Amino acid sequence: VGHLLQLDPLDVWRYKPKGATFDALHLPASLRKLEFNWCNQETLGGLPCLSGLDELQFHYCRNLRTLNGLAKIAPNLKRLVI
Repeated sequence: VGHLLQLDPLDVWRYKPKGATFDALHLPASLRKLEFNWCNQETLGGLPCLSGLDELQFHYCRNLRTLNGLAKIAPNLKRLVI
């Protein structure tokens, strides 16, 4: 992702790594909009701090159980869609 520093927005489809965390997903800090579709994570564990993130969306992420840590991950979030 090093060469994608200006990538925005990002739509992630069917991200289903072993362990069901976001640890292996490397996201550019410049993201303003991030969308997850059909992912299997239960928590937001492993997501880095994305201080520029304005919008976060989760679609068909049926295993998602908690949004604990959201304020730390996206302190400037303006729109959340689940």
